[in-house]
Amino acid sequence: MLCALLFSWLSFCGDEGPAVLTSALALERVRYQAVTINPQGDTVVAVLERPEAGGAPSVRFSIHELSTGKASRRDVAAGRYGYFRWNPAGSRLLFLHWGSGFTEVGLMEAPAFEIRRPLDPEDTQSAFDLMWPPSNCADDTEIWLLRAVRERGFQGSIVARFDLESGAHVADLCRIPRLFVKDVAWSHGGAALAFTAASVQSYGPEGGPLDLYVMELDGQPPLCCTRGDGIAARPVWSNDDSCVVYVWDRVPDLISGGRRELRVTARDGSGDRPLAETYRRSIGNGIFGADELLWISPDGASVRTATQQGLADHILEVSIEHGSWHWLTKGEVCFKQIAVADASARAVSVASGPRMSESLVVHDFERATWTALEQPNQALQSIGLAAAERRCWRGAGEVEMEGLLYLPAGAPPPLPLLMLLHGGSSGRHTLHFNDSYCQMFAARGYAVFMPNPRGSAGYDFDFSEANRGDFGGGEVDDLLAALSSLLAEDFVDARRCYVLGHSYGGYLAQMLTSHTGRFAAAASVAGVSDWFTLRSDSDLGQLAVVGLGDAPEKIPEKYRERSPLYRAGRMRTPLLLIHGDLDQRVPPSQSMRLFDRLREQGVDSRLLILEQQGHVVRDSGAIERWTLAVHEWFASHALPH
Repeated sequence: MLCALLFSWLSFCGDEGPAVLTSALALERVRYQAVTINPQGDTVVAVLERPEAGGAPSVRFSIHELSTGKASRRDVAAGRYGYFRWNPAGSRLLFLHWGSGFTEVGLMEAPAFEIRRPLDPEDTQSAFDLMWPPSNCADDTEIWLLRAVRERGFQGSIVARFDLESGAHVADLCRIPRLFVKDVAWSHGGAALAFTAASVQSYGPEGGPLDLYVMELDGQPPLCCTRGDGIAARPVWSNDDSCVVYVWDRVPDLISGGRRELRVTARDGSGDRPLAETYRRSIGNGIFGADELLWISPDGASVRTATQQGLADHILEVSIEHGSWHWLTKGEVCFKQIAVADASARAVSVASGPRMSESLVVHDFERATWTALEQPNQALQSIGLAAAERRCWRGAGEVEMEGLLYLPAGAPPPLPLLMLLHGGSSGRHTLHFNDSYCQMFAARGYAVFMPNPRGSAGYDFDFSEANRGDFGGGEVDDLLAALSSLLAEDFVDARRCYVLGHSYGGYLAQMLTSHTGRFAAAASVAGVSDWFTLRSDSDLGQLAVVGLGDAPEKIPEKYRERSPLYRAGRMRTPLLLIHGDLDQRVPPSQSMRLFDRLREQGVDSRLLILEQQGHVVRDSGAIERWTLAVHEWFASHALPH
């Protein structure tokens, strides 16, 4: 039996109708690129971008002085901004800006917060990180730039010193041959570096294994602390500089979400061990890669990070000595881009919920509270948004699962049901605002159900890895069980049930139509139809081996059984196939070949190719086009009485 728990959120008034709502949400409005907070916790800077018709998004800096409540804005050049680095006094902010074909260093200074470019772009072209000298240095008139170098006689990384006032190259602090360095953390005493790096031979355009290194600045070569086919990330020093905490992920598991774990190693590379061994979930709140921020608690006893917990995100705190853990914060929200004030219990992040659009918030860990600084999409507060309920059901094997149900405000039952499937394969549905465009479809009058079947991230390893070697197997049974539970509810119109998914969700939508005729229509966006060809044609072809258990030549029957292309004879549900013509992850031929096969079988089907779009459709016009096409497809199909 389905159980429901209604989330309580900010109240929203008004209803301007579906046309206004779907257009406003499709255009993505204003979004956050990055946020940062100074060490003292009294100044917050956010980077926002607003889509512009026919051109690059406009970008601005938003500055909040928390002690005075003063807020100001600076319009800046288009591009991407990141790697924010505050000086110890919290008065000067360095950052990198990536534009069209260039990389430059920016500097913002209090109290006016004007921005200038202190270095020649020729010197910053190969930069991929930057830092102030360690806090024990006398002043902050110098910056250190981390650069990747491929030149005759030297390949590797260089930490170069530059004078801020003149922009002159002072000297190279250190040269690290044969390694491309990524994440860098200075010891508090300034005598050592911890960093992740890959050999110049193994690191390519798509990345590669990354090990953790510690390098004493006494002329000794860097010491490799990890040796394995994995990815180390986000090193952070303990307060006494005796050890380094980092995130570790094994490369083969990255393809389907990974087992990202916290580890700690001594400064001399000895005693490397896992932390929080009883925390049986993956660290972080992303899907691919160990890319989440770690920070040490003010008392130095624990490490903290944002991590997934079911549908929400929490802050996890882990004892460095004992490995015991607890939730520092709980709440029905999702975080991203969290940044921490070193000298206070404050942090800043972008938070959102089912009916709370992306907002810049400040966290106070001592009081376990957070406060919104700004909500750039305030206009959405006047538009009627669907309420969200947590829904639980029992999938195959009586395993309990959960999802979100969005019910359109004021719409009388029975309602058309849309089952919206996430990608991944180890993705997850979350409380993030308009996740998978759920509010857009709810505005069209659908009851939108967003399930997290087995294999979804954010749960214990047994659940999140339950689909390994079984793609298109147990998950399909889970989703059919969810459909049966929903059909027992009075608000569902059994004649108008639909399924839509993107990427791996598109694959599951196709598979469902070969197992049941209870959906009136289905739509697949960038979905896999043939595991044989995905294995050879995709930039992530190894996913087929992880998901089905072996290479196609070893288990060809399983590849056929789990490929919708070879199940077309069992498919009778009208199917809309949507694909970007530039998709390299799931090539458009996956949809094209299935469309041809369905037409041969006489199945009602349509193919929509989105021009100049990749695996993830980002253009606002293309988003509106495909979401409207899906709605029109569903609206034109219903099961007979």
